[in-house]
Amino acid sequence: MVTRKYSFKGVYCIYALRIVAIYVLFGSGWILLSDNVLGWLVHDPAMLTRISTYKGLLFVTLTALLLYLLIKHYVSQINFHTSQLKKLSGFQQAILDNAAYAIISTTPDGIITSFNRAAEIMLGYDADELIGKQTPLLFHLPKEISARSSELSRRFNEHIEEFEALVTLSRRDESNERDWTYVRKDGTAVAVRLGITAMRDEAGQITGYLGLASDISEHRQLEEQIRQQQKMEGIGLLAGGIAHDFNNILAPIFVYAEMIRRPFAEEDPIHKRASAILESAIKAKNLVRQLLSFSRKQVLAMQQLDLNEVVSSFSDILRRTIRENISIRTSFNAVNCPVFADRTQIEQILLNLAVNAQDAIDGNGSILIETDNVMLDDEYCEQHPGIVPGRYVVLSVIDSGCGISDEILPHIFEPFFSTKAIGRGTGLGLSTVYGIVKQHEGAIDARSVPGHGTSFRVYLSLAAGDESGALVTKPAGIENGIRHATILLVEDNEMVMDMTRELLENRGYHVLTAHMPEDAIAIALLHAEKIDLLLSDVVMPQMNGPQLYGRISEHIPGLKVLYMSGYTSNEVLKNGAMNGDAGFISKPFSTSELYGSIDRMLAQVGDR
Repeated sequence: MVTRKYSFKGVYCIYALRIVAIYVLFGSGWILLSDNVLGWLVHDPAMLTRISTYKGLLFVTLTALLLYLLIKHYVSQINFHTSQLKKLSGFQQAILDNAAYAIISTTPDGIITSFNRAAEIMLGYDADELIGKQTPLLFHLPKEISARSSELSRRFNEHIEEFEALVTLSRRDESNERDWTYVRKDGTAVAVRLGITAMRDEAGQITGYLGLASDISEHRQLEEQIRQQQKMEGIGLLAGGIAHDFNNILAPIFVYAEMIRRPFAEEDPIHKRASAILESAIKAKNLVRQLLSFSRKQVLAMQQLDLNEVVSSFSDILRRTIRENISIRTSFNAVNCPVFADRTQIEQILLNLAVNAQDAIDGNGSILIETDNVMLDDEYCEQHPGIVPGRYVVLSVIDSGCGISDEILPHIFEPFFSTKAIGRGTGLGLSTVYGIVKQHEGAIDARSVPGHGTSFRVYLSLAAGDESGALVTKPAGIENGIRHATILLVEDNEMVMDMTRELLENRGYHVLTAHMPEDAIAIALLHAEKIDLLLSDVVMPQMNGPQLYGRISEHIPGLKVLYMSGYTSNEVLKNGAMNGDAGFISKPFSTSELYGSIDRMLAQVGDR
């Protein structure tokens, strides 16, 4: 990259030379021409002397006027170029400030010379804090710099360290784009893709380096989800193959063990030994069945079921299975939860999740089993590959146990993965649940906070039916003041918009809707005195939820806002919007979660 620097010093020299040249030409021409003309016209020496005096005065006057006009002309040219340079500088600064990439420039030895707005947002530093400091010592991980230094030192057979590790390829005019882990000012890590270009002058000398960095954290997360899904698919194929071969091995064991014990009485030691072999073979058969469930090779008896009825009927079995010092509660937040599924397999999901919850509870505790109808939007489906947007029935199993750490959570559905003591489990309980859910073309996710329990949510497609998805509504007489509140709903996904509006209207709220933030602002201006709550998506075109709330709250002081998003509340926290006037609900949400969140926000609304 060659940079051309505009030099005012050069411009001044050029203009000065022009003035001198014009002055010399004019002066020489005046002297030569005037002397010749006067010598030809005037022959009286006294008269010639007087005329020469006047001629000198006229020369001084004309040259002064000429110099004035020349200087005025060139000063105006300089002012014009100055204004153009200021406009260009402002234009360049606007590009830097509004660029989506973090843009950082340095001197040839790595001293930061510029740091744009996107870089400030990405790393949490103000430009003034970093300009004049050296890059690698601030937000690069030392171990990554060290590894890159070693790699390039081996490649080029020379000692390369610190800043040189970043720019060596750029200095050699080679492609220099690489993924790094940056450390923000608050100590958190962010994955970035950094490209560095060497800036050169017209002589080819390096005048500095320009780095463009983009945040690829979300891209990394999606890649990891896809890798995890592919790994689970591979393990499933392996498990299916093992189960098939293992069944073939078990078949003769069953037959020969039965043949061995048949001639002997039950009290006979040989009969007892053969029976022990059969019992072990039965346990192995059940293990194979779990492997087949995970590999999705079980033959399913699909039928339309009401998930509420399945949970209600199976709760007695769960009560006898789970130890008595753990309470089991059920909550049905929809009248009907119709699904097209294998009843036995759904009961297996309930049993495995309940037993898993029991093992996570030390002493007294509780298990809550909930059902509801939800809408999964594009945002959720992007984070959970393999599932499509639409209406789903959600089965939630929530425990008060010890929780799961962030390190372990990504591995819990892998076969034979277990954190339990040896002999307390096969490690197939959750992997079986995963396989059953995937065979039903559903989705499952787990959310946990160590020390505060775990919730598993199973999403199954809502089956078609006359009353599918009918919602439970509470008596209209309760909290009439809250129920008649006016809510401004802002959601750019049409399916989620329609579903949420229906939920709100069924409960008696007056709902104003807008698909785009600018439309919401216009509606808010028209109904400023009526609106009690803003219910807004976070990630939208035009502006995000917190920015929209900032615009609307200028006209409606004290307005409460409830954000809803398929991302975590961190997305809202990064925008500094989670204060006393704001709440957050994660998509996909159940009916009870939405109603509960709205009730809590509206309960805070006072007279404005």
